[in-house]
Amino acid sequence: DRKGLQRAHAEAPSDLTTLERLSTLFELHQRYEDLIGALERIEALASGSEERVVLLERIGQICETRLGAAERAIGYYLRALTLDAGYRPVLTALTGLYELRQQWLPLIDILLKEAEVSGEPQRRAQCYARVGDICEGQLSDAKRAEEYHARALVIVPGYQASFKALGRLY
Repeated sequence: DRKGLQRAHAEAPSDLTTLERLSTLFELHQRYEDLIGALERIEALASGSEERVVLLERIGQICETRLGAAERAIGYYLRALTLDAGYRPVLTALTGLYELRQQWLPLIDILLKEAEVSGEPQRRAQCYARVGDICEGQLSDAKRAEEYHARALVIVPGYQASFKALGRLY
């Protein structure tokens, strides 16, 4: 019963079980602002950074998909990255939002961060190539585009996208 849960929460605001039950109830009833509030309290009580990252990502997703609040979602995603700079779901979410909003400089920052923390050479090359494409196409900066495509080729020699781009740029 919702009123009983809210009363229990008022009496013991740090009770995780009550907060988790409330968050389930809020989600079921599509009360997204209340859900965010409950998840924020759970995140504040969480002891491990992994749990906090997942909660911040979830709050960001709610802001983005349920409330249509992209700026607010970006704030939560960026908070998650301060705890785990390589958390792929958040990097992917930010990449999508920045691309959709045509925010090229923040998009470049996220792609470079992902290239920096990724242990996968193919993914790193892909990030650098994407930055090169943005520099060329959206920022009209051929010199920077060349630099990033060259970085991609150092990481993965013969990386096709960068190989073609450098051929076009020279």
